[in-house]
Amino acid sequence: LRQPVPDPPRPGSTEEQRLIQMRRLVRRFNGEFVPAMTDVPEQLRLLSQPVYRYRDEDQGISDGAVFALAQGNDPEVLIVLELLRLNPGEERVWRYSLARVSSMQMRVRLDDREIWSVERYWTRPRSPASPRSPTANTSSKSAHRSGSISAPADSSCRAMTKTFSSGRRAICCC
Repeated sequence: LRQPVPDPPRPGSTEEQRLIQMRRLVRRFNGEFVPAMTDVPEQLRLLSQPVYRYRDEDQGISDGAVFALAQGNDPEVLIVLELLRLNPGEERVWRYSLARVSSMQMRVRLDDREIWSVERYWTRPRSPASPRSPTANTSSKSAHRSGSISAPADSSCRAMTKTFSSGRRAICCC
């Protein structure tokens, strides 16, 4: 789900100003994940450079960027920040979405308040018990909800990418 950013700044008038604003906004997020090998939570590191920057005026998105929370350089969670106009004539608003890139248990906080968490959905991806295995028990798949954003407990979400009119693809979060 897409959520409005609480206490957002007034949008900058240039791309450079908005990138500075997005970097400030994304620093309000922090997260942790629990590796299967240790079961000890580890803090994720924010990659300060967006991994993707886009705009889609047809969808009302005047600026957007995808940032990553990572273990080392390995992204575990994507944070999507967008500046958009919901209806013609209205003010533009900042909103965010989150997407998992890992099967590990994770939590994300915004301004030190937990807003999203997902459970581990497999620990041995190549085992017969893997949810991707043809013999996997699909009846045990369920969604996990914490805070204000829902995320699937497995990776079966089909809406993870969006193709824009320009032909470019971007992450689209659940």
